[in-house]
Amino acid sequence: MANLRRLPPGTLPPIVLKFDASSLPVCLIALKSAGGVTETQLRDVGPYTIRTQLANVPGASLPMPFGGKYRQVMIYADPLKLEAHQLSPMDVVRAVNEANLILPAGEVRVGPMNYPLYTNAQVDAMSEIDGIPLKTGRDQATVTVGDIGQAKDAEQIQVNVVRVDGQRSVYLPVLKQSGDSNTIAVADNTRSALPKRTDVPAGVRSSVCSTSRCSLSRR
Repeated sequence: MANLRRLPPGTLPPIVLKFDASSLPVCLIALKSAGGVTETQLRDVGPYTIRTQLANVPGASLPMPFGGKYRQVMIYADPLKLEAHQLSPMDVVRAVNEANLILPAGEVRVGPMNYPLYTNAQVDAMSEIDGIPLKTGRDQATVTVGDIGQAKDAEQIQVNVVRVDGQRSVYLPVLKQSGDSNTIAVADNTRSALPKRTDVPAGVRSSVCSTSRCSLSRR
């Protein structure tokens, strides 16, 4: 802490953590593309398919994966068109949020049972987002998202890159739960359960590897 003022401007203060061997992964599940699978798809398969299926491995704990690109619907707005229609980026955000909702619509009674009803106004395609109204102009013309920009099925800005054998990949760390869990048993059970996973795209290649084979670089 005494030397913090000598470090480059913007350097954050150091954090001192107590070392615990249980915080280190016993093995890594590496996901690589065998062809035709993007980093965004790998990032989706990791937490929502493989991680959920391996959650019942005795003694194993699987945090969220590292690497890949997190899928996100993006609206690319033209600043000049926003200014021409007297709109701000927050106007677009509010309009999209208010038009993409599931709202309660009451109840219906069938025999002795009451069933809640909901109205589903969530969009199903990118083209529907472009048609969301933002405002009504002076000439009574409706300004939509498509008039000021375009919605795309894209991803967040990537902040870390994982490489396995030099190839951009995604990995899931496998931690040992505290208690009487055996480290070797957790790794062996994970290795045995991995081939039994289902609903994984054919172009995704998965394997259990050690930490020395995976490299992580942050942006």
